[in-house]
Amino acid sequence: SVLEATPKATLPDMPALQNDELTPLAAQMIAVLRGVPTDDAGLREAIAWLGAWDGRLGADSPQGALFEMWFGRYLRRDVVAAVMPAPLRTEVWPGEVAAIVSLMQHPDARLGAEPVATRNRVMLASLRAALADISHELGADRTRWAWGRLHKAVFEDPLAAFADPALRAAMTVGPVGKSGSGQTVGAAAYRERDFRSVAGASFRMVLDVGNWDASLVVNSPGQSGDPASAHFRDLFPLWLAGQYFPLNYSRAAVERVMERRIELEPVEQAAALLRHQGK
Repeated sequence: SVLEATPKATLPDMPALQNDELTPLAAQMIAVLRGVPTDDAGLREAIAWLGAWDGRLGADSPQGALFEMWFGRYLRRDVVAAVMPAPLRTEVWPGEVAAIVSLMQHPDARLGAEPVATRNRVMLASLRAALADISHELGADRTRWAWGRLHKAVFEDPLAAFADPALRAAMTVGPVGKSGSGQTVGAAAYRERDFRSVAGASFRMVLDVGNWDASLVVNSPGQSGDPASAHFRDLFPLWLAGQYFPLNYSRAAVERVMERRIELEPVEQAAALLRHQGK
């Protein structure tokens, strides 16, 4: 839909699209939820509050936190439980998103003899559980809820578990609140048990074929793999904010910004040099 509305894309348009936080899933599910009757005033108010949301999963979004708590942690699980026999639930958990959305929009015999009533019960019960859970984790004050307080990005070196505490901390970047989800273009899929981001793009680039030096790139957490380097984590804030830096391509552009040159020589040449120096 973004590309259809962009007849001629510019270079700045693409980073914005690559980091887009909109989750169309929210609009689909909230539209169904609005049609579910309930005598619970608290649930009605929560549904109306979700309905006022623009569907963008920014790290500071309070409605985004509730929606992901509801859909990601509770609704998907409860729909699977309502449809599948107990021995098979773990085989399909957490459930395929499109299939769950379709079933909630068009309840059928998979939900039993009264599919609409079962759908409504599952949606309301899962929302009630999500409200209790998020209040427990983030407090009762909704103004302090934020998706990034649940959804964290962290980069851990595979060897960090074998390091002492100080080195382990130096080798770990994050955790920091992260926008997006597995249903946004700015992909940041998470694991349900703790909302930690586990999949997405750590590297993004936008290439200008007509002018390579105008290209843009970002990597995370940094360019260096050495925790003692200033470039070990310096790109992490850019990546979190959806920002980029110039991808210098031509020799002249590279040399203008070059900080250090590392030269690799064949072993034979290095040995000859050492012999020449008398070492």
